[in-house]
Amino acid sequence: MGKKPKVSIIMSVYNEEEFLCECIDGINAQTYPDYEVIVIDDGSTDKTSDILYSWSTENDRVRIITRKNEGLTSALNLAISLARGEYLARHDADDISAPNRLEEQVEFLDRHSDVVLVGSHVVEFEKKQSLITLYMPPDSHEFIVNSLHKGENPLVHGSIMLRKSAFKKLSEGYRFRYSQDYDLYLRMLHLGDLRIIPEVLYALRSHSSRIGVKARVFRRPIRKLIMQMNGLIPWDPKSESIIANYKGDKPLWQVLEERLTQTLSIPSKKKMYAQHFMTMIGDNLEKDRRINALTSALNAIKNCPVWPKSWLSLPYALIGILLPRSIIAQWRSRSTLGKYRTPCQVNSLEEVFNKSENS
Repeated sequence: MGKKPKVSIIMSVYNEEEFLCECIDGINAQTYPDYEVIVIDDGSTDKTSDILYSWSTENDRVRIITRKNEGLTSALNLAISLARGEYLARHDADDISAPNRLEEQVEFLDRHSDVVLVGSHVVEFEKKQSLITLYMPPDSHEFIVNSLHKGENPLVHGSIMLRKSAFKKLSEGYRFRYSQDYDLYLRMLHLGDLRIIPEVLYALRSHSSRIGVKARVFRRPIRKLIMQMNGLIPWDPKSESIIANYKGDKPLWQVLEERLTQTLSIPSKKKMYAQHFMTMIGDNLEKDRRINALTSALNAIKNCPVWPKSWLSLPYALIGILLPRSIIAQWRSRSTLGKYRTPCQVNSLEEVFNKSENS
């Protein structure tokens, strides 16, 4: 196997033929050379496997593991079990890293022995790379702790690098089908500091198929469950009863997650889907996708017409369509993490990366 690399880049890929080549170009362009890439091809049915095979034949640092589709959480745990690096760098297959990303994060972890995980500032972009949103939260451990304890996630998962030695100290690796990154961060807090490098080192691609509707819908209740499991809020009576009487072999978190996602009443699910589409109105307006914003409003009403609030989504979308993007962003900045998002126009992602590196 040769000398162990300093960094293991961890990826799970499923049907990403449209964007994978750009992701690969970003990894190949890294200024830091001492890395390997562990890619789990999670049952892709498009040309993803061919692209990955070609990459692995051209770059001997790339290792591809092909399996049936089992989901992101188990894919990440498998990749980490195979990783040889001292540091683990997450990367999503539809995103792009700045050329100096690995170099900056390795240097940061080398200099800060008390830090177990570090993220970075992020630029969010769409197919048209001139229309972007900069996400630049504070870099302090205290800010991250306060955000996580309030149920907010200030770290972009694909941007993080963490110490494998710290990850191995966890009683379990990644958990939960949804919000597995939020759960990981809360548990990593017990092992050391979490930080954010105040430099744009990662480009997060925004597109319609990035996160499934179901994942978005269940994000809030699953996050509440994670907060309960980490002692941040009290258990609800139903969960307490399950915990007290459970004698099975499955991990408790999995039992509770399955109960939450599979036993919800139909009216509750319809309301959750309506809430999701109402949130998507603001997301679409901020990205100047005005037709999509109107579609989201109609979907909110369609999913839960008996809920009065869902009908408010239509005037909200219509008013938003008439407003400039800057006003929409200013309104959305009232949320805790929204205040760190800044929409702007640039010529290319390279311009953002270069400007951040030279600042």
